Amino acid sequence: AADLGIVEQLQGMPKLPKEAKSVLGDLEEIATTGGKFVGDILNVSRIERGVLQVNLGEVGLSALVGQTLEPLLETAKERGTSFEVSAIPKAAKVHVDVEKTVEALRNVADNATKYSPKGTPVTIAVAQDGPKTWTISVSDKGKGIPKEFWDKVFEIKSEVTPDASSGSAGLGLYLTKKFLEAMGGSVSFKTGPKGTTFVVRLPAA
Repeated sequence: AADLGIVEQLQGMPKLPKEAKSVLGDLEEIATTGGKFVGDILNVSRIERGVLQVNLGEVGLSALVGQTLEPLLETAKERGTSFEVSAIPKAAKVHVDVEKTVEALRNVADNATKYSPKGTPVTIAVAQDGPKTWTISVSDKGKGIPKEFWDKVFEIKSEVTPDASSGSAGLGLYLTKKFLEAMGGSVSFKTGPKGTTFVVRLPAA
Protein backbone atom coordinates (compact mmCIF):
# COMPACT_ATOMS: atom_id res chain seq x y z
CA ALA A 1 0.00 0.00 0.00
CA ALA A 2 1.11 3.56 -0.63
CA ASP A 3 2.64 5.37 2.35
CA LEU A 4 0.82 8.68 2.84
CA GLY A 5 3.84 10.40 4.42
CA ILE A 6 6.10 9.56 1.47
CA VAL A 7 3.42 10.67 -1.00
CA GLU A 8 3.07 14.03 0.78
CA GLN A 9 6.85 14.54 0.76
CA LEU A 10 7.03 13.87 -2.98
CA GLN A 11 4.12 16.24 -3.62
CA GLY A 12 6.10 18.99 -1.93
CA MET A 13 9.04 18.69 -4.33
CA PRO A 14 9.60 21.73 -6.56
CA LYS A 15 9.31 21.51 -10.36
CA LEU A 16 7.35 18.26 -10.20
CA PRO A 17 6.04 17.29 -13.68
CA LYS A 18 2.28 17.56 -14.15
CA GLU A 19 2.00 13.84 -14.91
CA ALA A 20 3.82 12.96 -11.69
CA LYS A 21 1.51 15.24 -9.67
CA SER A 22 -1.49 13.43 -11.13
CA VAL A 23 -0.08 10.01 -10.21
CA LEU A 24 0.77 11.20 -6.70
CA GLY A 25 -2.75 12.53 -6.30
CA ASP A 26 -4.13 9.08 -7.13
CA LEU A 27 -1.69 7.47 -4.68
CA GLU A 28 -2.74 9.90 -1.95
CA GLU A 29 -6.37 8.87 -2.38
CA ILE A 30 -5.44 5.18 -2.24
CA ALA A 31 -3.27 5.68 0.86
CA THR A 32 -5.96 7.69 2.67
CA THR A 33 -8.73 5.24 1.85
CA GLY A 34 -6.56 2.23 2.67
CA GLY A 35 -5.50 3.77 5.96
CA LYS A 36 -9.13 4.28 7.01
CA PHE A 37 -9.97 0.72 5.97
CA VAL A 38 -7.16 -0.70 8.14
CA GLY A 39 -8.26 1.52 11.04
CA ASP A 40 -11.86 0.33 10.69
CA ILE A 41 -10.80 -3.33 10.67
CA LEU A 42 -8.70 -2.78 13.81
CA ASN A 43 -11.67 -1.17 15.56
CA VAL A 44 -13.93 -4.09 14.60
CA SER A 45 -11.34 -6.44 16.10
CA ARG A 46 -11.21 -4.39 19.33
CA ILE A 47 -15.01 -4.37 19.55
CA GLU A 48 -15.27 -8.14 19.01
CA ARG A 49 -12.59 -8.74 21.66
CA GLY A 50 -14.22 -6.32 24.10
CA VAL A 51 -11.15 -4.08 24.34
CA LEU A 52 -12.36 -0.93 22.57
CA GLN A 53 -11.19 2.08 24.56
CA VAL A 54 -13.01 5.42 24.80
CA ASN A 55 -11.54 8.67 26.10
CA LEU A 56 -14.44 10.67 27.48
CA GLY A 57 -14.42 14.42 27.79
CA GLU A 58 -16.70 17.46 27.56
CA VAL A 59 -17.25 19.12 24.19
CA GLY A 60 -19.70 21.62 22.75
CA LEU A 61 -22.17 20.25 20.23
CA SER A 62 -21.60 23.16 17.86
CA ALA A 63 -17.89 22.34 17.60
CA LEU A 64 -18.64 18.63 17.32
CA VAL A 65 -21.06 19.09 14.42
CA GLY A 66 -18.69 21.50 12.68
CA GLN A 67 -15.79 19.07 12.97
CA THR A 68 -18.01 16.30 11.62
CA LEU A 69 -19.19 18.13 8.53
CA GLU A 70 -16.14 20.11 7.45
CA PRO A 71 -14.46 17.26 5.46
CA LEU A 72 -17.81 16.33 3.86
CA LEU A 73 -18.73 19.71 2.39
CA GLU A 74 -16.94 19.22 -0.91
CA THR A 75 -18.18 15.64 -1.28
CA ALA A 76 -21.76 16.78 -0.65
CA LYS A 77 -21.39 19.47 -3.29
CA GLU A 78 -20.09 16.94 -5.81
CA ARG A 79 -23.14 14.77 -5.09
CA GLY A 80 -25.48 17.70 -5.72
CA THR A 81 -26.54 18.21 -2.13
CA SER A 82 -25.58 20.28 0.91
CA PHE A 83 -26.06 20.46 4.67
CA GLU A 84 -28.64 22.57 6.47
CA VAL A 85 -27.88 22.79 10.20
CA SER A 86 -30.39 24.12 12.69
CA ALA A 87 -29.30 26.57 15.38
CA ILE A 88 -27.34 24.83 18.13
CA PRO A 89 -27.58 26.29 21.65
CA LYS A 90 -24.24 27.52 22.94
CA ALA A 91 -24.88 25.71 26.21
CA ALA A 92 -25.29 22.35 24.44
CA LYS A 93 -22.43 20.14 25.65
CA VAL A 94 -21.94 16.38 25.72
CA HIS A 95 -19.66 13.93 27.52
CA VAL A 96 -18.16 11.74 24.81
CA ASP A 97 -15.05 10.45 23.07
CA VAL A 98 -14.69 13.27 20.53
CA GLU A 99 -12.77 11.31 17.88
CA LYS A 100 -15.15 8.35 17.89
CA THR A 101 -18.25 10.54 18.04
CA VAL A 102 -17.07 12.57 15.06
CA GLU A 103 -16.45 9.37 13.09
CA ALA A 104 -19.86 8.00 14.08
CA LEU A 105 -21.67 11.18 13.03
CA ARG A 106 -19.61 11.48 9.86
CA ASN A 107 -20.62 7.96 8.79
CA VAL A 108 -24.29 8.90 9.17
CA ALA A 109 -23.94 12.28 7.44
CA ASP A 110 -21.90 10.83 4.57
CA ASN A 111 -24.52 8.12 4.01
CA ALA A 112 -27.25 10.77 3.90
CA THR A 113 -25.48 12.65 1.10
CA LYS A 114 -25.27 9.43 -0.93
CA TYR A 115 -29.04 8.90 -0.87
CA SER A 116 -30.25 12.51 -1.09
CA PRO A 117 -31.74 13.41 -4.47
CA LYS A 118 -29.74 16.12 -6.23
CA GLY A 119 -30.85 19.58 -5.24
CA THR A 120 -32.21 18.52 -1.85
CA PRO A 121 -30.30 19.23 1.38
CA VAL A 122 -29.38 16.93 4.22
CA THR A 123 -30.82 18.52 7.35
CA ILE A 124 -29.21 18.30 10.77
CA ALA A 125 -31.16 19.21 13.89
CA VAL A 126 -30.01 19.27 17.50
CA ALA A 127 -32.44 18.94 20.41
CA GLN A 128 -32.38 18.24 24.12
CA ASP A 129 -34.20 15.10 25.26
CA GLY A 130 -34.49 15.55 29.00
CA PRO A 131 -31.68 16.75 31.28
CA LYS A 132 -29.29 13.91 30.47
CA THR A 133 -29.43 13.55 26.68
CA TRP A 134 -28.87 15.54 23.50
CA THR A 135 -30.01 14.24 20.12
CA ILE A 136 -28.61 14.93 16.65
CA SER A 137 -31.01 14.07 13.82
CA VAL A 138 -29.64 13.64 10.29
CA SER A 139 -32.34 13.56 7.61
CA ASP A 140 -32.33 12.99 3.86
CA LYS A 141 -35.16 13.12 1.32
CA GLY A 142 -34.27 9.89 -0.44
CA LYS A 143 -36.51 6.91 -1.23
CA GLY A 144 -36.10 5.37 2.20
CA ILE A 145 -34.63 2.07 3.32
CA PRO A 146 -36.48 -1.02 2.04
CA LYS A 147 -38.16 -2.91 4.87
CA GLU A 148 -36.19 -6.10 4.20
CA PHE A 149 -33.00 -4.25 5.14
CA TRP A 150 -34.19 -2.62 8.36
CA ASP A 151 -32.73 -5.28 10.63
CA LYS A 152 -29.42 -5.26 8.73
CA VAL A 153 -28.69 -1.51 8.75
CA PHE A 154 -26.17 -1.71 11.59
CA GLU A 155 -24.59 -5.00 10.55
CA ILE A 156 -21.26 -5.46 8.78
CA LYS A 157 -21.84 -5.83 5.06
CA SER A 158 -21.12 -9.31 3.73
CA GLU A 159 -18.38 -8.11 1.36
CA VAL A 160 -15.97 -5.81 3.17
CA THR A 161 -13.54 -4.08 0.81
CA PRO A 162 -12.30 -0.49 0.58
CA ASP A 163 -14.47 1.63 -1.71
CA ALA A 164 -12.35 4.45 -3.16
CA SER A 165 -15.40 6.31 -4.42
CA SER A 166 -16.90 6.77 -0.95
CA GLY A 167 -14.17 5.86 1.51
CA SER A 168 -16.52 3.20 2.88
CA ALA A 169 -15.54 -0.30 3.84
CA GLY A 170 -19.06 -1.55 4.58
CA LEU A 171 -18.38 -1.00 8.27
CA GLY A 172 -19.58 2.57 8.80
CA LEU A 173 -22.94 2.15 10.50
CA TYR A 174 -21.78 -0.92 12.43
CA LEU A 175 -18.94 1.15 13.92
CA THR A 176 -21.29 4.09 14.48
CA LYS A 177 -23.58 1.96 16.64
CA LYS A 178 -20.75 0.31 18.58
CA PHE A 179 -18.85 3.57 19.17
CA LEU A 180 -21.94 5.35 20.49
CA GLU A 181 -22.97 2.48 22.75
CA ALA A 182 -19.45 2.33 24.22
CA MET A 183 -19.83 5.90 25.51
CA GLY A 184 -23.41 5.63 26.75
CA GLY A 185 -25.12 6.84 23.55
CA SER A 186 -27.20 5.19 20.86
CA VAL A 187 -28.39 5.49 17.27
CA SER A 188 -31.75 4.65 15.69
CA PHE A 189 -33.56 5.46 12.46
CA LYS A 190 -36.98 6.01 10.99
CA THR A 191 -37.57 5.70 7.28
CA GLY A 192 -40.27 5.99 4.66
CA PRO A 193 -40.82 6.81 0.99
CA LYS A 194 -40.05 10.50 1.62
CA GLY A 195 -36.71 10.00 3.34
CA THR A 196 -34.74 8.63 6.27
CA THR A 197 -33.75 10.17 9.59
CA PHE A 198 -31.00 8.80 11.79
CA VAL A 199 -31.14 9.95 15.40
CA VAL A 200 -27.93 9.93 17.43
CA ARG A 201 -28.36 10.21 21.21
CA LEU A 202 -25.43 11.47 23.30
CA PRO A 203 -25.02 11.85 27.07
CA ALA A 204 -25.21 15.47 28.20
CA ALA A 205 -22.22 16.95 30.02
